[in-house]
Amino acid sequence: MSSASSSASSPSVDSDADLNLHDVVDSAATEQDAKVARLQQTIGLVLSDDNDSRLKGTVGIWEIVSAEGGSGLFHQFEQLGVVGRLVEFLEIDDSPNLQFAAARVISAIASSENTLAVVKHRGVPNLLKLLCSTFDPICEKAVEALGEIARGDSPDCRETLLSVGFFGN
Repeated sequence: MSSASSSASSPSVDSDADLNLHDVVDSAATEQDAKVARLQQTIGLVLSDDNDSRLKGTVGIWEIVSAEGGSGLFHQFEQLGVVGRLVEFLEIDDSPNLQFAAARVISAIASSENTLAVVKHRGVPNLLKLLCSTFDPICEKAVEALGEIARGDSPDCRETLLSVGFFGN
């Protein structure tokens, strides 16, 4: 009788393990869905016309990049128009917080394998203009981003910096 009782309890142990595995898989899928939804919402904010929303979205991009390691997302950001938008934000002089947030993300992009995306979207001239900002943190982020572009693997990156006189005469 004890063997019948042990074999009867075995299936419940297996189904408990199956349920736990199912819960783990469902939880992981739900977490991934939440990340995708947050990323979509954040990109929507970056692409909006309102500077407060743009700032919130740009900070959100930075948080995602910081948490996820980001470089896998940078190519997608370029394809979705985010990189070009961030470069545009560098020109918004009446929103230094947005300029700083954008320069911070652009610096991260420039430090990845997507350096050329920043150059392609005319990031260099906009970063150079930020060197004259009255806000030191913005200047520092611009210098950091330009340094990352100078270190970039592409000769086009260095050529762009040379053509604007970044390295002096």
